[in-house]
Amino acid sequence: MTDGAAFLTTLRTEKIGAQRWLLTDDLVYQTALLHGVLVAPRGFQTDLASIPRSLWVLFPKEDLYDQAAVIHDAAYGHALTTTDSARVELVKPWADRIFQEAMVASGVSPTRAALMFRLVSWFGRPAAHPLAANRVP
Repeated sequence: MTDGAAFLTTLRTEKIGAQRWLLTDDLVYQTALLHGVLVAPRGFQTDLASIPRSLWVLFPKEDLYDQAAVIHDAAYGHALTTTDSARVELVKPWADRIFQEAMVASGVSPTRAALMFRLVSWFGRPAAHPLAANRVP
C-alpha cells in the first residue's frame, strides 16, 4: 500500500496554544495513492491527531502519526497544495485514505493505521474539526 509513499521533509512546528501547532516549514508528502506530491504549507495550523482525551491512553496525542495527522488536517481544511502551489481538494474518503497511507509511511503498523483509518472514516467530520476556522476557502 505504501510503495512509493514517503515524507520528503521533516515536520517542523511551533506550539502556539493548547492543542495547537503552527507549521514553520512546508510538510511535503509523496503519495502513492494519488501518484503525486502533497504539501501542507508553512503557516498552516494543526491540532495534530484529533483524538478525544479519553482515548489518549490507547492513541497518544503525539506519536509516529503526527506527520500523517498534519496532512489529514490540511486535507480536511482544503489547505493542501502541489509543489507548484496549486490547490488540491480531496473529498473526505480520499483524505482518510491518504491519512492511512501516510501513517504507514511514518512507521505506524499497518494494523494500527487501519484501525485509525476506520475511526476517522466513521467519526471524522471536516466541518466539525476543532480547527475548522483554519479552513482555506
